[in-house]
Amino acid sequence: MRKNTSLLDTKVESLRELINHIDAHKDIYVDTNYEQGELPILMEPKLISHAFTADSFNEEVIFSLLARIKQAGKQSVASLFRVYIEGKANQDEETAFMYSERHDGENLAEYYERISKGKKFGVVINGAEQWSDDFSRFAVRSFSPIVEKMGYDCASLEVTLFIGNYGYTPFGIHVDDPYTQVVHFHMGPSAKSMTLFEPEHFHQLNGPSQNCYNPDDIIEHGETFEIKPGDIFLLPAHYYHVGNTKEFSIGVAVSISKNPKNLVTQNLLRDAIYDKRFAGDFETVKSNLEQSQITLADWLTERHEDHYLKNKSQRALRYAYTEPDIPDFDSETRFIMDPDFKMEIIEAEDKIRLFCRGNKLKLTSNELVGDFLTTLSLKEGDFNIDEMYEEINQGFSQDDLAYFISMFYSFGVIHLK
Repeated sequence: MRKNTSLLDTKVESLRELINHIDAHKDIYVDTNYEQGELPILMEPKLISHAFTADSFNEEVIFSLLARIKQAGKQSVASLFRVYIEGKANQDEETAFMYSERHDGENLAEYYERISKGKKFGVVINGAEQWSDDFSRFAVRSFSPIVEKMGYDCASLEVTLFIGNYGYTPFGIHVDDPYTQVVHFHMGPSAKSMTLFEPEHFHQLNGPSQNCYNPDDIIEHGETFEIKPGDIFLLPAHYYHVGNTKEFSIGVAVSISKNPKNLVTQNLLRDAIYDKRFAGDFETVKSNLEQSQITLADWLTERHEDHYLKNKSQRALRYAYTEPDIPDFDSETRFIMDPDFKMEIIEAEDKIRLFCRGNKLKLTSNELVGDFLTTLSLKEGDFNIDEMYEEINQGFSQDDLAYFISMFYSFGVIHLK
């Protein structure tokens, strides 16, 4: 089963060194809930050299991701797939970069060299975890110790790819979300640099502006790190920064965010506008709530449960993953439950709410359905539909089981052995 392979041959001691460095700043990423305008607390950046074997990276992972993006279509990936030509955002070129077919035998550098027609280019792909099981699993396996300390109601992981020879980062010297630290895994084949400025120093050099689109004006005053293939670089929150990639390279960045609890609550309350029970004028909404006997406290409790279990089921990844194709199978086809992503189940009154890698399913609650889901979620080893049918031994037909297995396969929590 391909699901157990590693994206990178990352050294255990390198990841442990990185996790320990972040863990030493526990007061920042776990305990502190500072407001955005308050004085930031800075974690030291960290460069870990020779952290993994860059040659072990398989470019087919990215080609598979690009195929998924092409299948999703331009509208579905708007704002997540960006193309820069000669340092400028270029929406006209996005179609060519998104839909071009790979020629036989092309590697990634040759593929993009042909599409870019020799121009300096950059491709930035946010949310890569939703189109690649390899990248989503890599992020989860690397950073689960940090996520679990942050808490699944607050933590978020996102995978971003940086591909190209674009020189300075196209958005200039900038600062990221104040609650986010970013870990860069540099694949190469060429090196890149990252220059950092503490906030006060940056504004002394650049004035009040949040961006500097002419990095050469102040770059010598920052702290520059040379990042080579196989290196890991931790970019903490609050630093103004800019990368410089002079020759073609590939970088994988994992953003680790810890949203303050008050911000999580605000976001949950905003969800009320999408709930049908809150649709209509004031009198209609009031009447609906009185008839259903639901209080705002009840509603908010349910929403927080859903938010927590959804995040936990996808291990804090920002975007949910689904399998693009469901293979043909029969009653003897052997399956295995996913080793990294567990089904999360909550049963209340006459409803079961089920979360599978961020995908939510509502079912009518009864003893048969509850027993089946519990049995499946705790399954160890491989199994087939015939064996599952004998094990539950009541109520469900084999067609019913095949339907559920197919659905859970599409959600990415069941795989072929």
